[in-house]
Amino acid sequence: MDDTPLPNYTDPINILAAVFIFVNGIMGTVTNLLIIYIFIKSPTERTSFNVICVFRGIGNTIILTWGFLATFLPITLIFGVLDGLYIL
Repeated sequence: MDDTPLPNYTDPINILAAVFIFVNGIMGTVTNLLIIYIFIKSPTERTSFNVICVFRGIGNTIILTWGFLATFLPITLIFGVLDGLYIL
């Protein structure tokens, strides 16, 4: 194994950054899904500007889902188990 230092899960700055990233991911995903839902369910919201917003919401949802579920969650679980820390 190389000499790379292990992540410090007890540092307050790291914890605060993790909370901000988590809240940003959750709020971003929820609000983007709400934009898509409102566009589909409400015919009065189907304007050209809202079409742009929906396509941006779809793209953002894919990026946030990929970033958090497909990247950070497996890395956290793998390194958490390897280090003896069960994060979730």
